[in-house]
Amino acid sequence: MCTYSIEIRVDGWAIAYNEYFLAKEAYDAWKLSKTANSGHVSTIILRDGKPIGAERLMADAYEEDTKIFVLRDWTTTPGGRWIKDGPFSGEWLNKLLVEEERDFQLPMIVDMDGVEGFPSSFLHQAFLDLTVYVICKDDPSLAGMWRS
Repeated sequence: MCTYSIEIRVDGWAIAYNEYFLAKEAYDAWKLSKTANSGHVSTIILRDGKPIGAERLMADAYEEDTKIFVLRDWTTTPGGRWIKDGPFSGEWLNKLLVEEERDFQLPMIVDMDGVEGFPSSFLHQAFLDLTVYVICKDDPSLAGMWRS
């Protein structure tokens, strides 16, 4: 089992250090430290004593308790931006994802493989005000962290 540490530094000097045994606990602490700190404050994430990035920590947290939203289970033909534009709109997906994220309390993985295509207006509205990690082997340019 890995141990995770969050170290907070001000002008390079360590002022706080906490150790966690679950990646989700470390992720929650990191998220809290990012909202509380600004200016000359930096947060360092360590896994077994070695620095890692926030995306790696989030991936580890997902491995512990993963919530994956599979888009093709919803539709294979995404629509436009707004619900009034027709079925399977970005706005409708956004409402679903916001509910899921609120319930799960971690950014989600969204699997977008097996879908015909993505109108840019759909993508913009679907991920509005969310942080999600996108998996898409069909279109690698879409894969990775999405924040808005």
